[in-house]
Amino acid sequence: MRSVLILILVCGAAAAHAELVEIPLTTLNGTYPGGDPERTEIFAFPWDPAAVDGAFLRVAGTLTEGAVVCDGDTVAYPMEVGGSMFDDGGGWWSAWGLHDMTEGAFEFTDAFWGSLSIPASWDFLGAGSGTLHFSGIPVALVGLCGPILTDPSGEITEVTLIFDLSSTVNTTPVTWSTLKAVYR
Repeated sequence: MRSVLILILVCGAAAAHAELVEIPLTTLNGTYPGGDPERTEIFAFPWDPAAVDGAFLRVAGTLTEGAVVCDGDTVAYPMEVGGSMFDDGGGWWSAWGLHDMTEGAFEFTDAFWGSLSIPASWDFLGAGSGTLHFSGIPVALVGLCGPILTDPSGEITEVTLIFDLSSTVNTTPVTWSTLKAVYR
């Protein structure tokens, strides 16, 4: 068995290595909803990953609540922010800040979740790049609401993608010698 392992290492086999990689998307910072409530940014990994094992979206900023009349009462009218990525097979990955976002500063990190009707795959990121569609929009109103007295807005100061990437680490005879030396 040991000779088989040595043969694999000598022949240049590859071992898996996982790492969290943060990619700041600074062009998405700004005022939302603004002129365009959805903006996009193309991102690239520092290397081509062997696999994407998951992803997270971190967003920070400041929210200014609006006001709306619902069922005869004036209530706060918040907004929600989040992002989506679309794979090549019609599936998608989304991370939305569906939190109790109230007036003032906020920061959250949410995991991306995949579409249910069409299974999502991370394979579209195999070439090392992708596109995030990011939005800041007023929340959907439920009940008898209207008129809207003031619209909510947000100043986004950070949008960061965090990927759990696996990569291959090629091994060589030198690698095996180093490993053997550690255990002697």
